[in-house]
Amino acid sequence: MAAHEAENERPVKAAKLTDPSESSSGAALQHKWPDIAPWAPGEIILLQVTGCSNLLVSKVIQGTYKSVGSNQDKPVYEKMGDTIASLGSLRPCIYYSDQGSDRAWCLGSNVEAGIVWFFNPNLAIENPLEPPTDGWRLPNGPQDRRLRIMTIGQYSNITELVDALSQAQENSRQCEKLLAVEREKLQDAEKKIQEMQEEKEQLSAHLEEQRRVSSIAGSNAACWKYLENGNWHAVPPEANDQMHQAYLAYLRNPSPYNRYVTINSAGVARYIDFQTMKQVRLDTKMVRKIQIFPGVPAQWVTTPARLLQQTDELKSFFVKVTDPHIQDTVREILRFTGHGQDSSQICSLLCNAEVKSVHRVENWRLWQGYKLRREALRKEHASYNVLVAPAALDLDAFDAGHGKVMTSNQKVFDCGEALAADVDEKILLHGTSRENANSIAVNGFDHRTCDRGMYGKW
Repeated sequence: MAAHEAENERPVKAAKLTDPSESSSGAALQHKWPDIAPWAPGEIILLQVTGCSNLLVSKVIQGTYKSVGSNQDKPVYEKMGDTIASLGSLRPCIYYSDQGSDRAWCLGSNVEAGIVWFFNPNLAIENPLEPPTDGWRLPNGPQDRRLRIMTIGQYSNITELVDALSQAQENSRQCEKLLAVEREKLQDAEKKIQEMQEEKEQLSAHLEEQRRVSSIAGSNAACWKYLENGNWHAVPPEANDQMHQAYLAYLRNPSPYNRYVTINSAGVARYIDFQTMKQVRLDTKMVRKIQIFPGVPAQWVTTPARLLQQTDELKSFFVKVTDPHIQDTVREILRFTGHGQDSSQICSLLCNAEVKSVHRVENWRLWQGYKLRREALRKEHASYNVLVAPAALDLDAFDAGHGKVMTSNQKVFDCGEALAADVDEKILLHGTSRENANSIAVNGFDHRTCDRGMYGKW
């Protein structure tokens, strides 16, 4: 067989097959083929050719092949369907060639043309009537490791082939239905992933806001002041930040090393003693008292040191209220507002409620976050010239003598910090379970965790 150079994409005329792995003398293939039974001409075998490293050749040879006759007692497989027009009458075939000592399966043009693109001398095949799956080589060239020839099926007659094709078409339709179902599932999954991604972004934004609130510990949320002539004066912002960071270190480890610190700001050096809460100005030797103001309502009783060291420990946030007026007011609200008038609701039990104790939540981190949001609301209203009209309270009070119980008692619950009328700040009460109340005390309200409420879903 004439040589077929690897880089030449044009098929060549077959002459004599020689094994490229042999020496340069071009010794012929000497393999002995086993005895085989004659091929039944009425039997139909389908093959599938895939792969091929040569792009041009692959377009010609890839596809389905059907047994159409025999050559030397082996089936001849011809490609089904049209091929490249430039090949003219040359039609890709797979056949067995036995030329004396040269025996091999060939993949080329029709047998009469004698053109071979690939050959396979492999004898270790399970079925002598079918070509090997791999091991196909270029004439006088290397093996193409990508080329594969697989058996699709074997049929005794054309009727069986038609039945098999019909069954294959039915299977294909069923697969399409299953595929449509899977596509729908995939779309639903992608939608859920998108929703989860959006929720993740919201949670990330919420976490970032919490981090920003936490970082206020180093800014003006907690303000250091010094006493001069009976009045408290704020230290400069740079000194405030330095003092705050040093004080946090002292709270974590109240050692002599952390007790004293020298603060330099605006050309002034101050010597600080956190235990006695005094500062000495080093240039004038003036001694003054210092104090940290955590920026919380006046009625809060938790010390600044404890506020700045709060963790997620629940008991660190609750402070029992001893004012009897507040306790009486809570009882009045529970009895004469809400859904107590509807005896079919469990809330009607509150008509006879007795208040055992009232606790105020003193969560420094949540309070700073609330103040930030309130200030942001002010700026939004100013940017868009929004004027807020007061919202009515006591819409569900059912006793004429207590019709304004929430409105008249706003000041009772303001903790000593006047409500901001410019954003219509209001004190509201929220009824929930003990577990939810504890979670709110630690983490605050988060509407994303609410499934439904008395007035519907959020």
